[in-house]
Amino acid sequence: MSLAYLNIIKGLHYVIEFNQSGKKQEINVVNMSLQPLELYPFQEKEAMNIATPLLTERGIVVVIATGNYGDRGNNTLNPWSVAPWAIGVGTTYRDGKRLWERSSKGVLGDPLYHPTVVAPAVDIVGWRSPERCI
Repeated sequence: MSLAYLNIIKGLHYVIEFNQSGKKQEINVVNMSLQPLELYPFQEKEAMNIATPLLTERGIVVVIATGNYGDRGNNTLNPWSVAPWAIGVGTTYRDGKRLWERSSKGVLGDPLYHPTVVAPAVDIVGWRSPERCI
C-alpha cells in the first residue's frame, strides 16, 4: 500500500472528523478523480471500500471517477467507483452524447460493474471558490 493511498484514507477520515467538530459548515460531498495504477476487481474489504461507506452512512455523498482505461475495452472500471454506495461517473464529450474513448467501461447488463452516470468532462475547465474548499 502506497503512502499516497494511505493519505487518501486519512483525508476521508478527516472529513468525518471535520463534520463532527461542530463547525458551521459541513462537508456534504466527497469527489475523487483518481484510479489505481492497474486494474483489479472490486474488493469490499479494501481500505477505500471500508472508508467510503462510513461517509455515506453519515450522509456524505461519495462521487468517484470511473477511470481512464476505456481504451482497454470493457470491464475496465476503477474498482472504487464500482462500490454500490458510491456514484461512479464516466466521461462523455461536451455534447453529452458520445462516450469519451478512454472513459472506463463496465460490463453490459452486470448489476455491479457499470457507471452510475456519465457526464460531459472532455475539454471542460472547472473552477472553485477557494473559501469553499478545505
